[in-house]
Amino acid sequence: MKAPVWKVIVRFAALFGFCAMFRCDAVAEENPNIPAIANYFTTKGRYEEVNPHLIDDILAVNSSILQPPSAQCRIIHLTAIVRHGTRYPTGKNVKKMHDFYELVKSSAVGRESWLQELQNQWTMWYTEDMDGRLVQKGVDDLKNLAVRLSKLFPSMISEEKLRAGMIKFITSSKHRCVNSTLSFKAGLTELWAISDQEIEHTVNDALMRFFDQCTRFVQEVDGNPSALSEVESFKLGPEMRRVREKIAERLRVPYSDITYDSAEAAFYLCAYEFAIKTVNSPWCPAL
Repeated sequence: MKAPVWKVIVRFAALFGFCAMFRCDAVAEENPNIPAIANYFTTKGRYEEVNPHLIDDILAVNSSILQPPSAQCRIIHLTAIVRHGTRYPTGKNVKKMHDFYELVKSSAVGRESWLQELQNQWTMWYTEDMDGRLVQKGVDDLKNLAVRLSKLFPSMISEEKLRAGMIKFITSSKHRCVNSTLSFKAGLTELWAISDQEIEHTVNDALMRFFDQCTRFVQEVDGNPSALSEVESFKLGPEMRRVREKIAERLRVPYSDITYDSAEAAFYLCAYEFAIKTVNSPWCPAL
């Protein structure tokens, strides 16, 4: 009988993070350094909000969740599809954030401490050339994930298999995905002090960004303005109107000055400050 082929495939893609749908209310309530709305940051949230135990120990794992269905079972293959790590906002969103910052600085009125801090101390440090690039927190995200996975699957992710080329790394060409791949690999090579060997990865957009090559998607969705009609309706709907009214009231500016982009920018400023710097930003009370 031929010996089993051991193979681990790690794929990096700009996937939407469904895990952020989980709520951890107690964490935000108990820690004043965590924004009260951190549970609603979705894809802009920290991965630690999904598993709060990581706040105390970033390398902690719960092996009990991976118990095989019977004693006769053993793991023979592992495929991990991994989202990129924490990143800067895109250039498009930085512009929205900059415009909102200028509005708050020049037009907002009030003596609240958070508003005074925004107008007199906080400076706009995001630049358009950051354009979604991986931040140091994102590098750490992937390094730590690599170590945790090696602890969870020691028979699959080991120094021996890494050196033997039995762990395959595949990424899209997006810079944040490539850098996430490099960070994940670094997590393993640093763990095992591998400095005498280069661990390779493959860029494969046909696999990792397959939708870009799907004619029907490109024509009927990506290139079709009507595909976002529901989004446009939401922007003009009562829910978004109430959000804009609340922001305008807190800043004491005319409602007409607060657009959908303004509300989105306020959200981004709160979320990114927390994700990148781990601070409960003075932007959060504006929401």
